[in-house]
Amino acid sequence: MRPKIAICILNQNPANYVNAVLRAGGEPVVIGRPLTGKSPFPLIHDALQDYRIDPELPEDEMEFDGLILPGGADLNPLCYGRQDWCCHGVCDQLDQLDFHCLRHFVERGKPVMGICRGLQVINVYFGGDLYQDIGRKLRPSHRGSIEADQHHPGHAEKGSFLYGIYGEDMLINSNHHQAIRHIAESLKVVQRAPDGIVEAVENQDQSIVAVQWHPERLFQKEGPWVDGGELFSWFVNRCRDQRRLSVDTRI
Repeated sequence: MRPKIAICILNQNPANYVNAVLRAGGEPVVIGRPLTGKSPFPLIHDALQDYRIDPELPEDEMEFDGLILPGGADLNPLCYGRQDWCCHGVCDQLDQLDFHCLRHFVERGKPVMGICRGLQVINVYFGGDLYQDIGRKLRPSHRGSIEADQHHPGHAEKGSFLYGIYGEDMLINSNHHQAIRHIAESLKVVQRAPDGIVEAVENQDQSIVAVQWHPERLFQKEGPWVDGGELFSWFVNRCRDQRRLSVDTRI
């Protein structure tokens, strides 16, 4: 059985994430409202006006095996105690959706993977904060365009989830102007760019992992960079193990 994986989306196209999960053997379920308004992909409670998961939903609808927090608009800096001075596209409804879903999965010990904004949401949720802008000196190495990402090396720590998938050194992609400033105490930095920007984090048991780059845009693409599909396969397998564990617990 395919593990059911929730993807938080609000006013953006979920196709890259949905396709990546499908190719990795998972069943993607979009939570929220995609850019097209009416999604061709499975939705849960799309009619919610505030884009939250209703805590009163039947338990069977909430039995997901994993959560993906994807890229998107900048997080409202008020979430980490700062005033906004250079953020782009802040959306309080998206922040609310991400934090609500993240709390649901963390409390149940289910796997979570953050991508770009998702990494930043996870860090802030656990008490870290962000650089609202990495500055003109570093931005060209990390900020691409709508049409193309920047590519740069990333160094993974031995024993980390990324090291187990790709090894120590790899070429990754980026398209962001914000980054982790102070890492949350319950998280560990496991990958950095050559300029020191945090590119990946994990918690102690690797039930929560996140990357600043975009594996969903490196899926089975030819080039010197990593195959993002391998990361999605790793995560879907973690979610599959979670499903088996849940079934065994009920027996």
